[in-house]
Amino acid sequence: MEINLGTLRGAYINFNTCYQQGFATITPQWRRVATEISSDTEENSYPWLGLTTQFREWLGDRAIQGLAAHDYVVKNRDFENTVGIDRNKFMDDKIGLFKPIFEMLGQNAALHPDKLTFGLLKQGLTAPCYDGLPFFAPNHPTTTSAGAPTTIGNVDSGGTGPYWFLLSTKRAIKPLVFQVRMPYKFVALVNETDPNVFFRKQYVYGVECRVNAGFGPWQMAYASNQPLDSAHYQNARTYFGSLYGENGEPLDMEADLLVYPPTLEGSALTLLEATMVGVSTGGSATNIWKGTAERLKTSWVA
Repeated sequence: MEINLGTLRGAYINFNTCYQQGFATITPQWRRVATEISSDTEENSYPWLGLTTQFREWLGDRAIQGLAAHDYVVKNRDFENTVGIDRNKFMDDKIGLFKPIFEMLGQNAALHPDKLTFGLLKQGLTAPCYDGLPFFAPNHPTTTSAGAPTTIGNVDSGGTGPYWFLLSTKRAIKPLVFQVRMPYKFVALVNETDPNVFFRKQYVYGVECRVNAGFGPWQMAYASNQPLDSAHYQNARTYFGSLYGENGEPLDMEADLLVYPPTLEGSALTLLEATMVGVSTGGSATNIWKGTAERLKTSWVA
């Protein structure tokens, strides 16, 4: 094959098409747990985290609910995934062999936000959120039903098993944020004057982006390394019913998504999909937790 601007342009179009096809074959899961936030600078500040709005009877002037004094910042990070093709492969008309590589490049780009968001759940056991405490902590400051200051925990670390997570994801704001400064973009270095071509006779193709994931409201998430059974699942659901806003009104969070590693798939299936379950006294009983949440299995929390 003669290498010229036309053949290089054609190869770029073919490889980009393969990349887009691979990207389209993946249905990422991050949107289930994270709110997408656009970014137009090197970092985003989230002063509204911690603010809960409640309706009240309008008597006299409006009661303005101001932003809490939090300064939680998510800095954008640069990511890349790059492959090189020897110029001789172009000359010998072998570039068709590389199309699966570019399809896989597209799939990896589509899955990368899952890695960042779900991986952040596991990091939340130690990494701080907007109140300065770990996202999953035993002593988050909150209020009682009477509006008095108190603390509450959204983690049970008393077990020895892998962590599982119960989340509330139906509100406008989700437990996590996925921040996008520059979306995933397919790029190439193929000019004869590019150092990679001139010195190494290698055409370089890759994907680049500027993104990051961060924590949303800790109130929307609960973590446990206790056995994934009815008793500990009930404890997790009870947590969501124990949350109150500054005026003492319940936040009324709905626990609707169970996130777990592959090792807990059997327990999750039994807990949320079995019609009957065994009991300690023998025999079986109706599974009262069937259908109370959706299941989401991911290796990124393992």
